[in-house]
Parts: sequence; C-alpha cells; structure tokens
Amino acid sequence: MVDFKLDNGLKVVSEQATGGHSVSIGIWIKQGSAHENPCLNGVSHLLEHLVFKGTEKRNAKEIASCLESLGGNLDAYTTREHTCYYANVLQNDVELALDVLADLALYPQLRVADFELERKVVLEEMSGVNDTPDDFIFDQHAKGFWGDHSYGFPIMGTPETISSMSVENVRTFHRDRYGVNEMVLACSGNFDQDLLTSRIKELFDTHPESKPSLQISYPTEMESGNRHVERDISQTHFVFGNRIPDQADPDRNALIIACELFGGGMSSRLFQNIRETLGLAYTVFSFNSFYSRAGILGVYAATTPGSAESTLEAILGEYYRISRKGLTKGEFERTKNQVKGKIMLSLQSTDEKLMRLASFALKGEKYENLDET
Repeated sequence: MVDFKLDNGLKVVSEQATGGHSVSIGIWIKQGSAHENPCLNGVSHLLEHLVFKGTEKRNAKEIASCLESLGGNLDAYTTREHTCYYANVLQNDVELALDVLADLALYPQLRVADFELERKVVLEEMSGVNDTPDDFIFDQHAKGFWGDHSYGFPIMGTPETISSMSVENVRTFHRDRYGVNEMVLACSGNFDQDLLTSRIKELFDTHPESKPSLQISYPTEMESGNRHVERDISQTHFVFGNRIPDQADPDRNALIIACELFGGGMSSRLFQNIRETLGLAYTVFSFNSFYSRAGILGVYAATTPGSAESTLEAILGEYYRISRKGLTKGEFERTKNQVKGKIMLSLQSTDEKLMRLASFALKGEKYENLDET
C-alpha cells in the first residue's frame, strides 16, 4: 500500500494486487450535502451531474464513450460528506481513466445551456424519489431525525433550492471547493505504481488549492417522537432511527455487529421473526451510517396497511429484547464471523477494495490490510 501527498495537498492512496486485469480508480472531494449552505442545498449533487456535460478536453458523448468503448465504466455519486468520481478499467487503460477523472474534477465547462438542462434532469430525479415510497420515507426520516442540522438536508436539494440556483453559484462552488487539497485519489488493482505516480503528478501538481469545506457542526438537539405522512399507496413504510456515535468512536465495530445481528440478513432477528415467523412484511432490515460528527442506526420495513400495527409492535418488541437481554455469546461469535466473511468476500472486487481504501483516507485513519489484521 502506497500513501503520499503532493505539495499542493492532494492525498494519494493506492494498493496493488497481482493477478487479474482490472483496476479501479477514483477521486473523492471532501464536499457533500452536509457542508452546504441551506440556500444552496443540492449544489454538490447538481455539480456532480453537470461535469459530465463537457470538459475542456471532451464533450458529453466523448466522456460517456471513452472508457465504455474499452469495456470499462465511469460513474459518480454524492453523499452527505463527500462527492466521488470513479472508474473501473482494464490495466492497460489506467492512464486514460486517470486523465478522464482529472478532466471531470478539475476542468468542467459548466456552460449555461448545460446547467439549465441538467437542472431539469435533477428536478425529474426528485420527482422519481417522491414517486418511490422507500426512497421518499428515508428523506422524510432524515429531515425529521436530524432537525435543523445539515445531516438532514436532502442530498439532491429541494425543488426550491435547485430552481433558485444560478450557474454562477455552481461555478463559484466548483472554484472554491474542488481544490486538490480537498481531494483524495485512490487506486486499486493490477497497475504500475511508478507510472501511476508520475501521471498523477503531471495532471494534478500544478492545480491550485481551494478554500476548505465548511465545517460540519456536531448535532446537539435531536428530534424524537413519531411522524406520519399520509399517501395513497398500497403499503405502509416504517423507518426507525436512533442516534449512535460518530465514525471515530471505539464502539463503532460493536454497533456494526449488533446491527448485523438485529436485521442484517436472512438469519437476523428481524427477518426471522417479522417475515419468517409472523409473515408480517416482505422487506425488513436494519441499517447504520457513521458520519464524522454523529451516526444513525435504524430499521426499515414495508407491509400492508392492515398489518402495520402488528408490524410496529413486533419491531418494537425486538428493540426491547435486544436492549434488555443483549446478545448471547453464540450469537455474537456467529455474527462477528458473518461480518468478517462479508467484508472478505466483498473485497474480491477491485471496486470494493477501492472504496475501502478511500474510506480510511477520508476518515484520516491508518489503513488496515485484511491479510495482516
């Protein structure tokens, strides 16, 4: 594993794997919806869309086809705390993939016509979420759970913030937030490290630094209670949430194991009781998210309106049981092995190795190679 910084602050982490022909490479910008000013909520996600409309070197069609025509893929996503552009390619196409990623992150055109077009696309994407109950309810839950804190901001923004945004807002945002000192570049797979390092320096060494991202505050007052949204749909959807510590807390791993036991798979307590024994719901699972300032652990379920009350009681019963009686030693050992196995199996993919490699760098943690752990 190689870990270094350029003089301008770009952090680079890479891990070579012998054998295989694929390489995954990505750029993470330490900027997400939780860093945003409320009146510009959604600008991170909108910019992530807009860079694919054209750069100094490539138009939109060339961006779409340059790696895809070689069998590779190019994608991006925005979260509450970062934005990512990444590619998966054959080992001979690493230099091209790196050039495309640098082009997207550093040199987007951000033209007025493209901005107006992509604004419409994002508004359509929002409509799709509103028409998808399991997506809609998570947005509603985040808004209620985090209250006025920026963790409750919808990643896509709102129709009001996106409609009132200008292309100048996006251009200023890109200039201020997309400096290399706010980036992490990661690479995993079968590649030449010397060639990768040389090319990174050529592409990024002269790019200027930017303003640091706005600091995310620590959530103080959390919302509690029940919120019900009436909609004309065929199912009732539940999301429960509890605040848990942030990503740096030493209890994180224990909470991951507890979450897996509670509702992480077909053998979990929720699945076995709510679906298999009682037949109340087709979908029920637990989830957790660890952010830099706080975390959330919760449960999602979907059932028919006639079974909603029974499902609610059964889920609350499982909450009561785990909070009062905890885990047996056998459950703990089984679930610990389950979590370890899932991690090991997922890392057969260079994409998953890339995400893990970057996550350590983004959190400022020392990288742990699973073969040495």
